[in-house]
Amino acid sequence: MRQSVRTQKWSNDQPPRRILIMRLQAIGDVIITFPFVQLLRNQYPAAQIDFLTRDSQVSLVKNLTAVDNVIVFTDSHKRGWQLLRTVAILPGLLLKRYDVVLDLQANTYSTIIRRLLAPSAFTEFEKFTPFTAAERNFTAIQRSGLLTYFEHPILPLKRKDLGLQKLKEKGWDGQKKLIVLNPAGAFPSRHWPLEKYASFAKIWLTKYPNSQFLLLGVQKIAEKAAFLEKELGMNLINLVGKTTLLEAFVILSKATLVVSEDSGLMHMAWAQKIPTIALIGSTDKNRSSQGGTHIVSLTSDDLACGNCMKPDCQFGPIPLCLSRYSAEMIVEIGETLLANP
Repeated sequence: MRQSVRTQKWSNDQPPRRILIMRLQAIGDVIITFPFVQLLRNQYPAAQIDFLTRDSQVSLVKNLTAVDNVIVFTDSHKRGWQLLRTVAILPGLLLKRYDVVLDLQANTYSTIIRRLLAPSAFTEFEKFTPFTAAERNFTAIQRSGLLTYFEHPILPLKRKDLGLQKLKEKGWDGQKKLIVLNPAGAFPSRHWPLEKYASFAKIWLTKYPNSQFLLLGVQKIAEKAAFLEKELGMNLINLVGKTTLLEAFVILSKATLVVSEDSGLMHMAWAQKIPTIALIGSTDKNRSSQGGTHIVSLTSDDLACGNCMKPDCQFGPIPLCLSRYSAEMIVEIGETLLANP
């Protein structure tokens, strides 16, 4: 499938005064835009930078110091509600007279908004290319003329303490190195065996006793969390189902290392430049893996059946994608990441 990408480059000698960024969904894809939002703030400190996104992501975006205003789009996926919300927010957007619109969603509604705002410069996210989401975000913004290079920034947050009291109440003393374990892949073909998570943690703890393991995420991984809690005892803090999305994001900023299956939390870690081992599994490498010196992505790209996107492995109940990686191998990868910040 091909996409006709529309772009109009910023050609004014003066920097833009008002920039609108649009990324409506999904949570992980919205989070992947955050480093680019921060780079725009660094490049244009006097500009007003606004962000349009779905209601479920608003709290995350509002906590970025780089963003001035967040415009709320509906969480509904029904066309009628989305069209109604588009009509409702347009008058306010028109009054702001944006100089540049960065459409990092490129769907029907973001296209309508961009066309009606008629900015001096604009760009669109290219959906159908063999590159990661981060690379496509940068390429889109680069075409607008606003950025010429990408160096992953640190993300300053407005509220840095959210959720930390919950972490301390569960036994974190503020000194131990937090190692996040995240067995939250959506399908079996994206899972690393739970027994290997436990083995990894025990090996790591033997080598680095000033460590403490942490589980975050939604209730659907509660059974996995209970297994790991039984295996690791007091060395594990279980906050599964006990934090908001924003609290999890802030807590994650305190992590030393993240070992995560393909999920929103993995993208949270990448965006905040936390050393991350991304267990991608059967997901297409260009869909979920990201680049950078702070992340190692273990994909299935080297397998003949790789990038299959199937929820279950066609060759048996234990997918080769990730089960081939031993706990010792993940320890070694983690050590390499931390040795080369």
